[in-house]
Amino acid sequence: MDGKDYNKYDYLEIIVKKENSEEIITAYSSFLWQKLFEKEDRRYNDVVHLTFKRDINIANKDRLALMQVYYETALNKRAGIKFNKHSKSKIAICNVAVLSVAILFGIGVFFCFLKTFLSIALACVFLLSLFVLDIFISNKIKKVFIKENKDYVIKLELVDNEIKQILQKVSALTKDLKLNDDERGSVWKATKSHIISL
Repeated sequence: MDGKDYNKYDYLEIIVKKENSEEIITAYSSFLWQKLFEKEDRRYNDVVHLTFKRDINIANKDRLALMQVYYETALNKRAGIKFNKHSKSKIAICNVAVLSVAILFGIGVFFCFLKTFLSIALACVFLLSLFVLDIFISNKIKKVFIKENKDYVIKLELVDNEIKQILQKVSALTKDLKLNDDERGSVWKATKSHIISL
């Protein structure tokens, strides 16, 4: 046996980034989850395993479960925004890097076969053109990078507001239930049939 009382409590186990653990613990307490354990991952240093419990007979349980799904969806959306912050500029930089290596290799081969002054002059003009093109592409990538930063801030602000709104609704839903263990039973019995619409 794992020492858990499944007749009285629901249990939840999640894996989160260590840097987000305090935020997650606080947010999940809004859903009336109590943290039981927090342990580090055996393989990865940047994640932790969190175990929660919650009374099985809480009021508004279905609404809380639905709001928790909304909250977790918003968290995943925020993680996706952070992960893809500079996806376009990274792709552009990789493409330019590969192209630059290919061009430099071609130039190296080309210079090996140069014999006359005219061919050397043409090669120098070609190199100058590539330099100008490189400056142009770098400016374009810089503009994309700046735009991505602006979009990132806007998207992150939107999803953070979404998370705040969800947690505010949950707080309204559970405001009478955030009591200590001795007080909970009577309040849950009194509010079990009362569903707050969000």
